[in-house]
Amino acid sequence: MKENFYDSYYYNYQMWYANEIIKNYDEALKYYDKILEYKENSTNNIKKSFVLNQKWVVYEFLWEVDKAYNNYSELYTLNDNNHKVASNIGGYLSSKWDFEKAKEFFIYSLNTNDNKFKSKIYSTLALLELEMNWLKPNIQQSIEYAKQSIEINKNNYIGYMSLARWYYMLNDTKYNNDIINANHLQKEIPK
Repeated sequence: MKENFYDSYYYNYQMWYANEIIKNYDEALKYYDKILEYKENSTNNIKKSFVLNQKWVVYEFLWEVDKAYNNYSELYTLNDNNHKVASNIGGYLSSKWDFEKAKEFFIYSLNTNDNKFKSKIYSTLALLELEMNWLKPNIQQSIEYAKQSIEINKNNYIGYMSLARWYYMLNDTKYNNDIINANHLQKEIPK
């Protein structure tokens, strides 16, 4: 029996994504649920993890973060190789001020092969160091994370901004050249 186009994964995927983009989140959630009804998505943990991750991102957009977190935890047990889920859990824990636990999830999510994503995680870790110890932050560790972010993805402007910020926070004129160089590097990013 030939699959009806409107019942296909491709159609529902495009509809969920289109509705998510135009911020029609309730409609997007309907398409996510429809995709999860397909046997190949409900029994394959990797596929299910991918679809559910996207669904729970929508819950975050709706500011239902606790619902999103509960489902991220479920997803993580389905497929702990979904590094974006690990990162999302880290983000949730950060919003709850549980920085030590959040850091564990962010560090685990560095196991990805996606260098742009990995670069973003290093930028997040640079900031997390400040949040963890805001009275006595480990600025040198933040600098190292920012450098790693830049090394992996030279187009990640946040890494350059972080690097300049951390050098500035050292509040020592001997770092003035490093601050200027970090800002100049950002301007030299190839298009």
